[in-house]
Amino acid sequence: MGSLSQDQVNYLKNVLGIESIVFDSVVVSSADSATDVRISAIEGAPKMLVFGAALKGSLPFEGEARELLEKMIQAMKLTLKEVVLIEWTPATEVVPESVQTLMSTFEALPRLVFGNEAAVTLRAGSGDVATHSVSTLLRRPELKKETWTHLQKVMKALK
Repeated sequence: MGSLSQDQVNYLKNVLGIESIVFDSVVVSSADSATDVRISAIEGAPKMLVFGAALKGSLPFEGEARELLEKMIQAMKLTLKEVVLIEWTPATEVVPESVQTLMSTFEALPRLVFGNEAAVTLRAGSGDVATHSVSTLLRRPELKKETWTHLQKVMKALK
């Protein structure tokens, strides 16, 4: 995973209110609630936003779920370095201010939302493509074909 420039770190701290950043998959403690937010480090201009939220325990893209997510992004002819990956464990049904700011900062990018919790919390709109959570895909592989059709919608938006 790449590192952030000082300007990017200042933006995260001063504009988004993020108080701590720990690399190796940028773990962020958000100042706006007890919510844990993780934002991937990107290099260059991002091409897509990817959201995931988990209501209980761990963040949504860890372990096997992270591996499957990486494979799906690669199937879309992208790398994780070209994607703003935002994942959080909501303390409430309110989208953290830091996530809202990132959404508005990159509003022109296609958005892929994994999981019902994230779609409901974000109030996914017509420009968003919502699909099954990665953990659901691990439990129910028969849903991968349907998810692939969702990924293809995002791929069309990338062109």
